[in-house]
Amino acid sequence: MSRYTFLPFSILVCLFSWSAFAQQNDDGKSFMSISGIVRSGGAPLAGAVVCGSRWGTSTRLSLSLEHCATTDQSGTYTIESEVVTDGREYFIEVIAAATDHRSETAMPIVDNLGDVDFNLNPLPAEDNIHYEWLTPDDCGGCHTRVTQEWRRSAHSIAARDSEVMQMYEGTDASGNPAVAPGYKLDHDDAGECGACHAATASWELGQTVDLGQISAPHDNGVYCETCHKIRS
Repeated sequence: MSRYTFLPFSILVCLFSWSAFAQQNDDGKSFMSISGIVRSGGAPLAGAVVCGSRWGTSTRLSLSLEHCATTDQSGTYTIESEVVTDGREYFIEVIAAATDHRSETAMPIVDNLGDVDFNLNPLPAEDNIHYEWLTPDDCGGCHTRVTQEWRRSAHSIAARDSEVMQMYEGTDASGNPAVAPGYKLDHDDAGECGACHAATASWELGQTVDLGQISAPHDNGVYCETCHKIRS
């Protein structure tokens, strides 16, 4: 049996006090309207994005744009989020994020639900030299749809694509060395390929990395961290 179970709206009306505030969409799932205020350092935060979740039979499907809102000057928002149960209680999930702040997630129980407020913490201005890179699997728990799109893209194999490695190391399709023209055969340095094909590894190393010496998670090529965690 699935961990998450969705009940028809007619049953929810009979069994749960909160059902009067839930709405049913075309696929029979129930949503609730949620409002609140997003703050930073106790002050209202304008321009924050707040999203509700859509769920499948066992896991979150997406943070769908139609269930997102941007806070106004007073930091307030109103969105809808899907009602889900773990078999014991009914709850919703709300995620708030803003530029230069850490994102926050709330999963309040639906009974007697009030405003869902957030206080987002600013990111530190200085670099974290001990930062541990996240993997696409880490990000995909929330950003499911876009992670699936990335897996089908050339970006996901940028650091380990066989054709790239052939041109870089002079190998054939099976990895046999010195059978084709290659950058490493004609040069003693790592070249500039790693600056784009394995940017996170190059940033961590402090210079362009050799594509033949990349470890996880940098072997994911051009992935989430490449664009969303680095500021030039």
